[in-house]
Amino acid sequence: MDTLVQEMPLSIGGFKDKSDFLATKNDYVSLVDRSEHQWVALQSCSLRDNHTCAILPVRELRTWPTQACHPLKIPRTKEGFLHKKGGKKSERPWQKRWVTFDGDELKYFKNKGDKESESKNVVKLGEMIDIKKVSDQDKQNRFDLVVINRVFQFFADSPEECQSWVSALHAAISRFRPQDHEFKEGGNMHSPDKSGFLLKQGHGLRSGFKERYIALKGSKFAYYETKEDFAQAKPIHILEMCLSNVRPDMSASGKCRFTITMTNQKSYVFQTANEQERQDWVEALTNAILTGLDKRPQTLTRGKTATSRDIMAKLQENPSNKVCADCLSPDPSWGVVNKGMMVCINCSGVHRSMGTHISKVRSLELDQHIWTDTLIKLMQEIGNDNGNRFWEKHWSGERLPADVEREIRENFIRAKYQMKSWIPRPTGESKEALSRLLCISVGTSNLIRTLELLTHGADPCYTVKDAPDPESNSVLGIARTKGQELQVELLEQNGALICAVDNSPTLIHWSKKGHLFKTGSDRTGWKRRWCTLDQYTGFAYYKSETDYEKLGDFHVDEMLSVSKCEEESARDPRYPHCFEVNTEGRGYLFCADSEGELAEWIKIFSQIISTDAADQLGYDKVGYLRKRDPHNVGGWKRRWFTLKGKKLSYNGREREDVTVVDLRKVIELKAPDAAGTHEAQTSFQVVLPERIYHLRAETPQDAEQWMSALKHTQVSGIPLEKQQLTGNGLPIIVHKCLQFIESHGMETEGLYRLSGERAKIRKLILAFNQDARG
Repeated sequence: MDTLVQEMPLSIGGFKDKSDFLATKNDYVSLVDRSEHQWVALQSCSLRDNHTCAILPVRELRTWPTQACHPLKIPRTKEGFLHKKGGKKSERPWQKRWVTFDGDELKYFKNKGDKESESKNVVKLGEMIDIKKVSDQDKQNRFDLVVINRVFQFFADSPEECQSWVSALHAAISRFRPQDHEFKEGGNMHSPDKSGFLLKQGHGLRSGFKERYIALKGSKFAYYETKEDFAQAKPIHILEMCLSNVRPDMSASGKCRFTITMTNQKSYVFQTANEQERQDWVEALTNAILTGLDKRPQTLTRGKTATSRDIMAKLQENPSNKVCADCLSPDPSWGVVNKGMMVCINCSGVHRSMGTHISKVRSLELDQHIWTDTLIKLMQEIGNDNGNRFWEKHWSGERLPADVEREIRENFIRAKYQMKSWIPRPTGESKEALSRLLCISVGTSNLIRTLELLTHGADPCYTVKDAPDPESNSVLGIARTKGQELQVELLEQNGALICAVDNSPTLIHWSKKGHLFKTGSDRTGWKRRWCTLDQYTGFAYYKSETDYEKLGDFHVDEMLSVSKCEEESARDPRYPHCFEVNTEGRGYLFCADSEGELAEWIKIFSQIISTDAADQLGYDKVGYLRKRDPHNVGGWKRRWFTLKGKKLSYNGREREDVTVVDLRKVIELKAPDAAGTHEAQTSFQVVLPERIYHLRAETPQDAEQWMSALKHTQVSGIPLEKQQLTGNGLPIIVHKCLQFIESHGMETEGLYRLSGERAKIRKLILAFNQDARG
């Protein structure tokens, strides 16, 4: 019986007598073990055929041209520089490309070292039909790779390199068996999460837009020249979304565009047919980014580190949490934490689009800090079965399939949670009556009853008037007193917050609704909008008070600062009451109807803005302050300030123009005058040897916060409990005093009786503030 020893491609130049063979220069041979390898079967030039054209003794073979291309050392993978003819029809000039072949895919890149996501094209092994060496007087070491509907033209820098590429690709094509690689339409992008035609802008400065077919699956985003190219798995480019961010492009007036920016700062601009389509794509791409991000360790209990899989395993101790609450997708990894239910990533996008006042969606992988033991117990206790018995009580339809169309998915979820179409019918009680019933429910273990009352409108911040026990004057206080930790968690996830005011627990809920004028991102074209602000759900604006569809919003965690805009107010007398809210993504400019409304909006925003906003950017404090011009005593200029450690920085007129104030040199921090005018209450000074910085905040509260943050950078003049500590937990200034006593003792006459010289004391304090540990 013949034993196959090695299959190899062989050019016609490998034989002594070319006239003896029927095939031409791209023949394929199989070395067969017959009496010490005496025979070679020469197959036809079509690599997909197994027809043998001729048989020839091994002795008729010449020695292979180079050791690198020895038939028994044909590489299964290959990489190197090749020259490639540009254009789909090879109508463009030759360009040098870095080409890689991993045995399954051939990719080419502009430069060696480019990331996988930056490949110019991907050619699957299953698409390859043939490889041919071509006689070309101009390009001597040329070969063509024939694929479905296209021929790629390459030439190498040497005959040996050309032969090596031809050998590697020949061998791979011959090994390929279609039955081992069942091809699906779209290849790796088959059954995409979202697809369709969009306009894409070229990369040139003045490049126009061309229609491209787009497919999004998991964390991969691919665009194709035609839909047929998608079917044949021939993308122009594939982007890895976890290496990118996406944002709507508001600069193109009247055009619905969005931009994908990669970590290498390369941008891709796309245009949709309408605003709704843009929102859908931005939302889908945001989901793709979250999907692609690496899993990070999370903490379940002190001293124990867990991954998202560990948390999922705990949540799935309730078996109903193994399937999405809204469709049949397995292993949902997103929690609707204010409802105690688990959903898949596709359904989570719809939940997020409804706003946090309806669904608070958190990821197992990304929101690691919120998955406490108590929250996990809450999600186990309610779970998808119990939750759906409430939300789908009057629903008689079938469960949505995992691959349901987005429109059907969205309509179902909005009907279920936003319109509350299938929940038990309300009994008609007033909000006051419902809130009193809630006070009773939270003292029990009946979580579903509490969820029902909250859904019908009971106030999680309800306060019992004239309560005999001050610790039980609120819904949350009652739950705490009764020891119902899961009720406490459910209330907090639905907006209950307890604050200490006058040493007694009182519920404070900051919110405001009303009309504001708003500009676009280019700060032109004021439009009147109905706006809502809430300490739990954030800010949203609508076309009118009766519209339920949001035009835009931002979450509490995104807010960084709020401040008056006197420059904008002076620019147009028709809009004199302007203020700006800065978020991580952009600044929003608004105008109130009156001075009183302006003060009220700024007050509520100031109370709501998260104290962690600076932490999100890695600073101790951030925000706008007004700085007095040293050359113009009456001139105040609005500047963006950041505080980190002992460095206070602010931007000049140009954003790149940054001034850094070294707080180690501070001689004095002059606090605002609490009893003075509004200007005196909001003004403070940072005194350095060479200069005094006169600064002013928007509100007295903001000025207080800035002073507190600045004092924390100092040693002298602040409470001991807020000073820097030694490794043993002692304030450094106390530690230094003890060291002094240890060195000099308590017996030295006059040492502790006489005051030091003021100049020396000032110098000592300055040295402490510059480096307390020195």
